[in-house]
Amino acid sequence: MAEGGEAEFTLLHRMHFWARRSKDPAFRGMNTWEYRGDAWRVRRPADGDPPVEVELRCSQCSEVLALRVESAQTMRRRKRILRSIALVVVLICVLSAVSCTSFMVRAEDSGIGDAEQARATTWAIISLVVAFVSVGTASALLAANDNQIGVVGSGIANPFKSKHIVRLARRDAPAGGSGSPGRLGNPGASRNPGGSGPRPRGR
Repeated sequence: MAEGGEAEFTLLHRMHFWARRSKDPAFRGMNTWEYRGDAWRVRRPADGDPPVEVELRCSQCSEVLALRVESAQTMRRRKRILRSIALVVVLICVLSAVSCTSFMVRAEDSGIGDAEQARATTWAIISLVVAFVSVGTASALLAANDNQIGVVGSGIANPFKSKHIVRLARRDAPAGGSGSPGRLGNPGASRNPGGSGPRPRGR
C-alpha cells in the first residue's frame, strides 16, 4: 500500500463476551473469540498530513464508531514509542529479578539479625511483584504495538479483546454475507462493503 493511498480495513464486532472452544481445526483445543464484520475503504493521509476522521456504523450492533485514520509516518512513530517503552519495562523487569535474587540470598544469611532478614525478605517480595507487573506491562505494550495499523479511536487498538477491532483487510478473505465468521488470529471476516462505509466526521 502506497503512503497516502487508499487502504482497505475490516471493522469486526466481537460476537460473545467469553472465549469459547474453537471449532476451527487450526485452533483445536483453544478458546477463541468470534468476530464478524465488513470491509471499508478510506484514503490514508500522506506523511505530515492530519488524520482523516470518519464515522463507521457496525453492521452487527449498529453502534457508530468515531475513528481516525493516520498517516503511515504517524503509525510508525507510535510503534517506535511503544517498543521503546516496552524495552524500558523489560529492563526494569530484569533489574527487579536480579534484585529479588540478591535480597533472597541475603534473607537466607544466618549471620545477620532477624530485623535485617525480615527487611531483605520484604524487599525480595517487592522486587518479585515489580518483576511480574513489568512482564504483564511489557506484554501489553508489545500487543498494542502489534495492533497498530494507523487507525485509532473507540478503543479498537485495545489488545485485550475489545468489542470492536479494526484489521487490514485480507485479499484472500472468503466472500459471503455479513454473517461469515472471522476469528481473532484467523481473520476470515466477510468483506461485504454494504452499509458500513466511512462517513466524513463533522468538525
